[in-house]
Amino acid sequence: MAILVDRKDRRRPQGRQANRVGGRVPAKRVSVSDVTRFVVDCETLLGIAAGEIEVAAEHTLIAPTLVRSQALSALYEAARRGGISADRGLERVTRINSLKVRFLGDKVLQRRAWKVADALGWETTYDADFVALAQLQADCFVTCDRDLARAVSGLVKTATIDELRKS
Repeated sequence: MAILVDRKDRRRPQGRQANRVGGRVPAKRVSVSDVTRFVVDCETLLGIAAGEIEVAAEHTLIAPTLVRSQALSALYEAARRGGISADRGLERVTRINSLKVRFLGDKVLQRRAWKVADALGWETTYDADFVALAQLQADCFVTCDRDLARAVSGLVKTATIDELRKS
């Protein structure tokens, strides 16, 4: 098995072991001192855009491209319900697009998401995109959804929103 060493000198398996669903990361909660690259879910991204969540400057945020559509839809729905004004919703959409978040969605991610959804018996690949991205590009997955965090704990490291604030 070939080993690549990334910028923090952590060893990452390559080849067949990395291609297994969950082959890259052991299942556990993590300390932020071990983490620099976070995959964030839609609810977390919306919290950042609303100014409710501050992210420590050292952290890199990554999300699948689908999160932009999820965020747009959530903000539109909130405006339609009267939870926020249309202007506020559009302002947050603009803020999301200006955040330092790498939005990724290539063929490799799609294949991995398919495998994750299949392995977990999920009906869709929406949540699997986040898990797959965490396996391929990040150190940890931050989600506000405790049930999702539990469901994927055997595949990726997970963390709470509070971990984003720590440096």
